[in-house]
Amino acid sequence: MSETIEVDQEDYTLENVTQGQVITYCVTKAEIAKLADKYKDVPSDLSVKENYEFCRVGSGEIRGLRSEVEKRRKELKADALAWGKKVDGTAKEITALLIDIEEPMATAKKEYDTAIEVAKREAALAEEKRVDGIAARIAMIQALPAAHISSTSEVIGGVIDELAIGHAQDCQEWAMEFADKANLAIMESSASLKELYTMKLDQEQAAAKAAEAEKARLEQVEADRIRREKELEEDRIKIAAERKAMEEERTKLAAEQAERDAIIKAEQEAAAKVQAEKDAYAEAERAKMSAEIEALKKSQAEKDEAARVAAINQFNGQDTVQVPEETKAPSPVPEQVSKHLPKPGSEYGTEAKAALNAMLAILLNNKVVTKKLFEAIVKMEIPNIIFTGEI
Repeated sequence: MSETIEVDQEDYTLENVTQGQVITYCVTKAEIAKLADKYKDVPSDLSVKENYEFCRVGSGEIRGLRSEVEKRRKELKADALAWGKKVDGTAKEITALLIDIEEPMATAKKEYDTAIEVAKREAALAEEKRVDGIAARIAMIQALPAAHISSTSEVIGGVIDELAIGHAQDCQEWAMEFADKANLAIMESSASLKELYTMKLDQEQAAAKAAEAEKARLEQVEADRIRREKELEEDRIKIAAERKAMEEERTKLAAEQAERDAIIKAEQEAAAKVQAEKDAYAEAERAKMSAEIEALKKSQAEKDEAARVAAINQFNGQDTVQVPEETKAPSPVPEQVSKHLPKPGSEYGTEAKAALNAMLAILLNNKVVTKKLFEAIVKMEIPNIIFTGEI
């Protein structure tokens, strides 16, 4: 006889109607509702002491109630567990005795049923395999056109022959009850393959022609490239030769120019040296001539002074003084020449003096002529030039 237990969901009180027992737990539903309301707002910041204590006390209170409920559950179930174990043991003993009687018959039946089931399954699998094989072969035949969409015409032609020989002739033998479906698949695939063969053959012929034309074009392109490269190489060689010749010409011209520059420089240096020597010689000659002129002027002044003294003495009735021949006054200028001489201090006289000085400057470079000229001027040997002692 089974026990009947009624449960009051409000205060979790259990009443065993069969045994007349009332079982209660330590907490009621109302109390749980109060606890849920009390602890419904869990603080987020537990670093605050009050919040931490709230959670610690609350969790401790709930944990204590759970422990009491578990303890009460174990107390109430202890007798039932012992009774259950006793019942299970007795049933196990009875079951073992009955199994010893049943097991030989059950085993024999199971083996027979299993063999029958295996045979049925094997037959079903064989039939399924046969049907699947036929279906797969038909599907393969149907898929031939799609499978060879990228094949060459030669390959497609071989497939058409194989389809006619290997599948169509013995179709009844391998397709059996599916022969009609197989024949239809063979005819449709053959037609599609023949269309594909024709299309591929046309494409291949066109492609062969295009390839031949492309090959000829590429050969022409290659020939043109080789010709252009040859021409470019010849141009490069020609340009290099011209550049080399120009470089050699520039080098030759540069060498010739350097040689000319060296010759010009040497000539300039030699000319400068000669000019310097001429300048030094002319300067020396001018200095020497100036000294000679000064000597002549001094000698003439002494002669003039001796003549003046002699004239004064004669004018004063003194005895004639014998003047050395070299100190005698120069011979008077002929009257026909004297009347044409410029007056001292006149403009013409100044110009004549300037002309004489210019002439002297020109003649300084010729020592012999200059010396003879000055000697002739000083000695009054030139009729139209009177030496006054000034230059």
